Amino acid sequence: HLNDSFAQAAGFRGRVSHGALLCAYLSSLIGTQLPGPGCFWLKQQLNWRAPVFVGNTVVITVRVKHKSAGTNILLLSVEARNQDDTVVMDGEGAVALPSAGANRD
Repeated sequence: HLNDSFAQAAGFRGRVSHGALLCAYLSSLIGTQLPGPGCFWLKQQLNWRAPVFVGNTVVITVRVKHKSAGTNILLLSVEARNQDDTVVMDGEGAVALPSAGANRD
């Protein structure tokens, strides 16, 4: 992830961004926007479909697949696409919503 020569020897055109960086962006999205503050990220399964190179632009989309009224859990689908509209990551996760009146800090 840090050395162009190593990445090229491994068959890439240059350094590849670490997948944990996309996970951090996804975590920020879940914790601030969908569903937002107070939620608990319960699980996440991700597939790395294509490399993300230094300098790429990536858009992450999260969609609600199902909401359980009984458990207050959302099942989410996740997709990340680069500037060429290539899917670079996808997967599914689960998030628990805060109970009504819970402190969201």
